[in-house]
Amino acid sequence: MFISFQTQAYDKQFLVDQIEIVRKWSWKDYEEYRQKYGPQTNPDAYAKFISVGSFYEGMARLLKKQIIDIDLMPETMAIGVIMFWDKIKSISAQMAKDFQRSEGIKHLEYLYDEVKKQHPMSKA
Repeated sequence: MFISFQTQAYDKQFLVDQIEIVRKWSWKDYEEYRQKYGPQTNPDAYAKFISVGSFYEGMARLLKKQIIDIDLMPETMAIGVIMFWDKIKSISAQMAKDFQRSEGIKHLEYLYDEVKKQHPMSKA
């Protein structure tokens, strides 16, 4: 199971999408995020966001159910988790409310918290 996630995490397109979200996207608030990257205004960007976010949410669910072991997570994957959550945390509460899906956001935050505990070098 973890090998599948590791393969996805190092997939070139996944990495390109994640880097674009983390390094190139910008917003001042949730409304600006929706205008720039929402499903009606920018379906391609929205699909990238859902792909990356769903990947990390899936990892969090497996970790919570103890199906995967965080000890197996490489440092580079941990850094990706941290960078993604740091990018979206400012809009996460409104996003959860808007989509009536706070569970997914809670999973992402849980994964972030667990990764920060396990990978102290990833705190920078």
